[in-house]
Amino acid sequence: MPWKRSLYLLWALSAWGLGAGTSVQAQGSTLDLLTIAQQTFDQRLETTLRYQQAVEADGVRAVTRCLQVGQRAYVLERYTATPQGLGRVTERYQLLSQGPDTVSRSTARFLLGNEVTRRGKTACVGVFHQYTTPLTIEAGQLFIVGNFSPARFLALASELVPAGQTLYVQNTAPGVSGDTLACYRLTRVGSDRVCLTLHERQPAGSQRWHRSSRLTYRWEADLAQHQVTATQVQADGTPGGQWVRTYTNRTDFFECHFYFRPPEREGDGLAKQELYHREFKQLSPQQALDRYTLTLQTEPAQTLTFDIVHSSH
Repeated sequence: MPWKRSLYLLWALSAWGLGAGTSVQAQGSTLDLLTIAQQTFDQRLETTLRYQQAVEADGVRAVTRCLQVGQRAYVLERYTATPQGLGRVTERYQLLSQGPDTVSRSTARFLLGNEVTRRGKTACVGVFHQYTTPLTIEAGQLFIVGNFSPARFLALASELVPAGQTLYVQNTAPGVSGDTLACYRLTRVGSDRVCLTLHERQPAGSQRWHRSSRLTYRWEADLAQHQVTATQVQADGTPGGQWVRTYTNRTDFFECHFYFRPPEREGDGLAKQELYHREFKQLSPQQALDRYTLTLQTEPAQTLTFDIVHSSH
């Protein structure tokens, strides 16, 4: 599947050696900033919801997300809900240098078809295109059916109160048509805590779902503290990454993303290190400001801050 995440893509930030005061001055430094900003943007909590890339809030017809550098805006992602109701599309972009200019090249396109609801369950077809190289496209089709939206979990939506809700992703590829590819499950943990888990089918030759699936992500919502904690679970059961998001009101939040690396000495536990700190503010119904701050592993340590502007209508 195309949604392979790079767990530690900013492991060696010190190799760039960027400081916030110098990274946006010269063209070469700007390109380094664009690379870091793009990779960090691709690691935000929303991207952990696999097979849900083309899901946005109800009523939103279009969203553009841009990296803002001075007076320039670089497009990183676009979302569009087709006016005919035929589906919703998210397109992601990579920032590339062509001479003195920077251009955006599409790297992935996700489409969720028109949804049909029957007997409390909503079904739709998902289509993805992953542009792995300028000449190579990885494409596929999925069938998604469920009775809740995992994407609304991150916003601590009111429908989290019920328990036992599920969403299945079925594989339509030849030879495995109808086999389950992934399953989200929403359960209650206590009076104020809700747990969302994702189990995914692992590449295992001809083995089907019931013999080759495992837990890959776990999200916990603390409704009393207005907080969501997400953990990526690796094949050996250890955490690969962790996100902690705390809401200050219905739309605004602070988010920290951590990663775990092997211990430096035998016998020590996994080392936990912050990757970024994020502050999201809804400025108006049409615009939001998304500010990221990273601590660069330099001597002395420096910070890098950049803004992503969300424009919707």
